[in-house]
Amino acid sequence: MSKKEKFPLYLSPEKKAILERRYQEDGSRSITAFIERAVEQDMVAGILVDEYQFGSEDLRRRRAESVQNVRKTNGRISLEQRVRGAWGEDDEWQD
Repeated sequence: MSKKEKFPLYLSPEKKAILERRYQEDGSRSITAFIERAVEQDMVAGILVDEYQFGSEDLRRRRAESVQNVRKTNGRISLEQRVRGAWGEDDEWQD
């Protein structure tokens, strides 16, 4: 994997204040961590949309399940944790 690329991000003072408030409300350690979490969520959404077609009933069911998972983990669940949980204890993570 290559090194992370850095790029300058210029925000208006109002937008910067909103971002600062939101990352702190989210419990993220930094603005970068907050943005990385949003990037991971967008990646997952993109993968799912590319590969699957969900009906509205399935989306409602999955949303309810996700709300329960977030409440149980206090919002601290990653894609890797979710995959491991779906596989079970005996399954091995594929690198």
